[in-house]
Amino acid sequence: MNITPHTFLSAGTKVQVQNKRGEVVKYDIKKDQFGAPINVHTVKLTEVFSHRIGQTQVYKPLNKVKIQECNYAFIEVIGNN
Repeated sequence: MNITPHTFLSAGTKVQVQNKRGEVVKYDIKKDQFGAPINVHTVKLTEVFSHRIGQTQVYKPLNKVKIQECNYAFIEVIGNN
């Protein structure tokens, strides 16, 4: 599920950011380039895409956990919490 600039994701929601997976830590309301409010989520990334076996995607743990701020354009929700 893709999200919009006004979507609030609660802490612990499982998400994918490009080829990495993790969970939402928190969100902040910030302004976009035109001054309109958007939600920016802080995500703790723990896994990275490794390879594919048939239709199944295989992820491996990151060597170092990464904390990253992401806007709605890069986040895809992969789990329901």
